[in-house]
Amino acid sequence: MPNNTYNPGSLSKISLIITNFDGSKQIDISSIFVNLSITEDIFKNTLYGSVIIKDAIGLLEGAPNNPNLQGFPIVGEEFLLVSYTPLNQDTVNLRFMVYSVDDIVYGKSNFKKQYTLNFCSEEHLIDSTTVVMKSYTGINSDNVQNLCKDFLQIDKVDIPYKGHAIKKFDKIQPTRGNQNVVIPRLPPIQAAHFLARRSIAADAAMNTGTYLFFENFKGFNFCDLEYLITQGITKFNSFGKYTSQTDYHPMVYRFEDPIVVGSTSKQPQLREMNAIQAMHQKHYFDTIEKLKRGLIESDTVLFDYTKGTYSPTRYRYITTLDKTNTNQVGLGNETGNSFPTNSNSFMTFATSNSDNVVKYSKFFMIPKDTSQPDTFLDTIYPNRASYFTGMAQNMFTLDTYGNTKVNAGDVIYATIPSSVDNSPNKFISGYYLVCTIRHIISQTYYHMKMDIYKNTVDTKLPTMDLPKSNTTSNTGNSK
Repeated sequence: MPNNTYNPGSLSKISLIITNFDGSKQIDISSIFVNLSITEDIFKNTLYGSVIIKDAIGLLEGAPNNPNLQGFPIVGEEFLLVSYTPLNQDTVNLRFMVYSVDDIVYGKSNFKKQYTLNFCSEEHLIDSTTVVMKSYTGINSDNVQNLCKDFLQIDKVDIPYKGHAIKKFDKIQPTRGNQNVVIPRLPPIQAAHFLARRSIAADAAMNTGTYLFFENFKGFNFCDLEYLITQGITKFNSFGKYTSQTDYHPMVYRFEDPIVVGSTSKQPQLREMNAIQAMHQKHYFDTIEKLKRGLIESDTVLFDYTKGTYSPTRYRYITTLDKTNTNQVGLGNETGNSFPTNSNSFMTFATSNSDNVVKYSKFFMIPKDTSQPDTFLDTIYPNRASYFTGMAQNMFTLDTYGNTKVNAGDVIYATIPSSVDNSPNKFISGYYLVCTIRHIISQTYYHMKMDIYKNTVDTKLPTMDLPKSNTTSNTGNSK
């Protein structure tokens, strides 16, 4: 392996060890694996992945010709201990459970095979064998932590695999209001999602109701998207404030070759580590999708079945956008975006001027028992539908070198080039939330595929008003 401190994508160490369930036997497969893939995703429950193995010793049959491994066939009940150190970066230690073997390709000799081991976090297997039938009181953020400790064994140390098996909580955002909740015979992870959909933040300026329960490399998380973004900006700034297009920042990515003749970068070799190798814009905008899924406007009817009364309310995106924390920290426009309010704006047309005018396409009917604590569902449902729809409007997939500083749920800055010249595209360059990372590792190379999302454009778009004079004013932005 080249001894180059700044050689991007190189590994200084990789270790893959399979152990049986009780840890009495193990085999190091570091020299016989072809490709390792691990995925962390804020919209999934736990970590998962696969490893391709070229096997010439008969591991599936218990290695009959190896006396040290006899009686240790791979049957889908093993632990996989993963440890890797990218060059000039931190070491990553993870532990998984193997749950299946597939895609077995036989060579000319029966002992020569290539196959794929599929694995996941052990909490996922615990979840498959556990049912929660329990009532919870208090705030949901505490309820989720207690549920995970009691049923998923999070925060418990498994001594034989210390360093690989300690699972912890990463981000827990306090929720509002004491709840009386009965979990109706659900697996633990599904129960955590059940609580997430009924949770609203205790201290947010505007509650989006976008709570998620997921695992990344740092641990388990229970928080909303706004909290992820604000915490992501804090982490981003912890490496130093990003002020120049030519300086290096470990969480700034550029679609360019940074090492060019006459480059003004202070650290061109380091900058190369964060160069975008390939980029695919999966989605930009879909106006019909915005309308159907309730981004612009929706109606909620809260039906009190104990009193026989109902209360209709209308959610309007145009009145809530400037109240979100994401605009305050700059995932959208750092100055705070709003839709144009002039008569010729389509977004204004799509928003009703009166509660008696029906221009929505999303409707929620929510039953409520006023004798019980407030569930806040009439606030959560329309805000959640609008926020998730908006976040999905602008999505990229980036292929980059491996970076252990970035995890799912973090915020990065992506400089997307303009098609006119080599300058940054002023509308879509900027902060992005990292929703999915697929870590792809070979014997010597490490790279990542990241799905990143942005909820608004970064620069205000011009108004759609017809010019009334020789000058045109800019009044807002559009999704």
